[in-house]
Amino acid sequence: MTRLPYIDDASVPQTFGLKGTINLLRIVYQSPKVGEAFAHFFAAEFTGLALSPKLRELLILHTAWHTESEYAWTPHQAIARSVGVTDAQLASIQQDQIQSFAFNVKERKLLQFLSRIATSHTLSRDHFEEARKHFSNRELVEIVAVRGFYYTVAMLASVFELENDFRWN
Repeated sequence: MTRLPYIDDASVPQTFGLKGTINLLRIVYQSPKVGEAFAHFFAAEFTGLALSPKLRELLILHTAWHTESEYAWTPHQAIARSVGVTDAQLASIQQDQIQSFAFNVKERKLLQFLSRIATSHTLSRDHFEEARKHFSNRELVEIVAVRGFYYTVAMLASVFELENDFRWN
């Protein structure tokens, strides 16, 4: 049971391409301005990124696994499979085997980058330059922003004990 009451669905705008309302939005719309910003970011991650859908999902899954967010991990497995993430890749993330042959070079570089920023929240000049060899400036910004967004999702889900209600087609 959630620690805060979910607000009524009628209080959550039904825009941004979401089918129905999810518990995460029912919580963040306790603060309408935060809810609106949150919903815009949520929609942007599915419609406006330079980062490929598969890389986006690997990023989300890596973040969900390392923040122990069942709320993000569970639905994103299905989303990830729908964009080409394999069972071997899912298992490799769970086993922290980011150097696995299940990943191509760019996928491994993404997971290395995520692991580095997750442990220290900073990045050495050398590691940053290595990432720039594989990702555009736009992709780097998106990687850090989406990682931060899902860290926030994990915190919200954990602190407020959100019930997982998100279903992917």
